[in-house]
Amino acid sequence: MINIIKKITEFEDVKKYLLDTYGKTKRIPSEDQINSDDNIQSYETVRLLFKKHTGKSLSEYFKDLGFINRTVINPLEFNFELICKELLRMTYELNRIPSKNEINNNENLPKSHILLRIFRANGYDRYIDFLRENGYRITIQRSRPNNLTYEQLCEMWENYFENKNRYPSANDCRYDNNLPYWRTVRKICGNKFNDFYEIYGTGKNIKTKSYKEYCNLFKAICERENRVLNVADLVNNDYGLPCSQWLIENCPDKHLNDYNDFITYLDLKPKYNATKEYAISNIYKKYKKLGRPLITSDFKHTTDFDIGLAIIYKHWGSFNSMLNDLDLPIAEGIGTLFTFEDGEVTKSIHEYNVSKFFRKNNIKYQRDVLYSSFVPSYEGLKNCDYVVKANQCIWYIEIAGIVHSETSEDKGSIQKGYRKNLKEKILLLNQSGVNYKIIYPEDLKEKSIEEIFSFLIKQ
Repeated sequence: MINIIKKITEFEDVKKYLLDTYGKTKRIPSEDQINSDDNIQSYETVRLLFKKHTGKSLSEYFKDLGFINRTVINPLEFNFELICKELLRMTYELNRIPSKNEINNNENLPKSHILLRIFRANGYDRYIDFLRENGYRITIQRSRPNNLTYEQLCEMWENYFENKNRYPSANDCRYDNNLPYWRTVRKICGNKFNDFYEIYGTGKNIKTKSYKEYCNLFKAICERENRVLNVADLVNNDYGLPCSQWLIENCPDKHLNDYNDFITYLDLKPKYNATKEYAISNIYKKYKKLGRPLITSDFKHTTDFDIGLAIIYKHWGSFNSMLNDLDLPIAEGIGTLFTFEDGEVTKSIHEYNVSKFFRKNNIKYQRDVLYSSFVPSYEGLKNCDYVVKANQCIWYIEIAGIVHSETSEDKGSIQKGYRKNLKEKILLLNQSGVNYKIIYPEDLKEKSIEEIFSFLIKQ
């Protein structure tokens, strides 16, 4: 029976393995070292694991433990003459220019990326240029995928297993491994792909679970990674899941035609077609998790399991209508949109509270009235936030949204521009001789809204 190497995947196990392996040298493991180690996953996967669990990069984590970077290499310190001789010898024996993997496996040569630096330090753009200068015009020989048969493909996978003690994954399918790309493998296999994958699917071909157990595992992984796995994720995967085609063909629901149908079967596409019931549950969960009033940015760049603004607009029409319907608090600040049933739109929590107060107390008002309508000498487009009729008097009211008070210091170009615009409005109000009030955010903090607008209510 063939023993398949099981890669270490859990973070604590990966961390222990790296510390045990590289602890003696106290040197940070390189990308090449990790990628060439069959006991653990790729460098990119390991890097993401450390970032997720420690908040640090792999290098930062090891530096904190007293590890040091690899020795800085000076390409001019190498014996260039001996390197050239070995490279020429190797090329002569292969009768072609060696691949990067072949150079990396040659104990008499430095790694290919270091070799490139050495040749550049000695006046060559690439070591291939040196070989061609010495009469080698043959390019790297690659398998011609179009000429490969299914039987030859199987033989290549068997040969790879003999050398590596494992079958190649989709990431291993590259020309520098003398293997065709994975998409080409599927093309060569045609309708035999399932058979090929059952035999050579890196040990994942043995189906030890029921279909329901695989579905539960699939959903658990999606939940853990906070995304829906795609078809590529299942190709020679390390999750212990079958390939997508197996999941589709063995589904109890025989109406499945493709992978999207399978995802729908598992009810894992709420982001795009969530019902209102699902959206409500999702919104309440987010509110409980964040522990603060929700804002629109909480529903942007969402994962597969979160609903976005499109779903909110679809079921409620506007963000604040949703908050109002679900009896959730509206966030303090500017840019908080709310649409009342009669179509009035408020653009901040301050405007919302003012309009709500007026409505509650049956105070008649108009919104966004043009200054040109009551200042004859003005022809611009400035408008007044509120024009209120109360106690047989008309009041013009401005809500100074982003300048804190009449005397506060403005920071940044936006606040300064807003202050300039407000001063121009005040000048127009004084010119017209109307009754007016400027309400600043500081006023709304220091006094209740009833106190601020008490002059509008009949005593």
